[in-house]
Amino acid sequence: MKKTVGILGNGWLGKALKDYWLKKFPDLLIYSFNRSPQIGAITYNLGSQTTTPGELDDCQVQYILIPPGKDGDLYINSLYRLTKVFDSSKQIIFMSTTSVFAADQGHCNEDTTPLPQESRAKLLLKAEQIILTNFPKSTIIRSGGQIGPDRYPVRSMVKRESLPNGNVRANIIHQEDLVKILSLPLIMEVPRIIHAVSPFHPLKSDFYSQQAKSLGIEIGLFPEGVEKEKVIDSQFLKSIDYQFERKNCEV
Repeated sequence: MKKTVGILGNGWLGKALKDYWLKKFPDLLIYSFNRSPQIGAITYNLGSQTTTPGELDDCQVQYILIPPGKDGDLYINSLYRLTKVFDSSKQIIFMSTTSVFAADQGHCNEDTTPLPQESRAKLLLKAEQIILTNFPKSTIIRSGGQIGPDRYPVRSMVKRESLPNGNVRANIIHQEDLVKILSLPLIMEVPRIIHAVSPFHPLKSDFYSQQAKSLGIEIGLFPEGVEKEKVIDSQFLKSIDYQFERKNCEV
């Protein structure tokens, strides 16, 4: 019998994850769910629909790749709704981010207690706690800044004259590696929390300047100065000797 896996959120990452599975795991039965109509996905709005598609109930493993929107209360209430819809034995893989750590929290691994500063980061931490508390077989994957095809944050810096935080190190992950790390729960025992971040931690000024050069665009200057930072580490990926495909997150 095929293992049935669901992806809630058929966006930039969800589509790449599904494409990877179709090549790597041909025996998987995959259902994609998206809040707006989309080819290849079942329409399901987590925030507004009171009934769930039967395919969602059928999934043995459920990936939740939906970030918080403008309405934080709606997001949290939607996750609480899922705890009523899903059996507690279901395996849940929840996508979070390293923003749950404060910008000046220093070195952080999976054992470090998050101290979120921004409201969105606080929402994510609350979401993590809902998933971990209600689903014993759940795993939280905290992603660094995501980079890959058609997703280069440096493009948003083009019209800014001064760029802050240039002297802190970047916590980033390429899409190719993120989909591989997200797939680990399908093939092995994993811990409750995994940090998905490249061990490559360049200064933001160096990384984004090089990225801008590779893309042929010009960006503003990074002011001088020493700033506090956070550097995210993954004990789990080190323990399994994970080999990064795009360690340097190059364009």
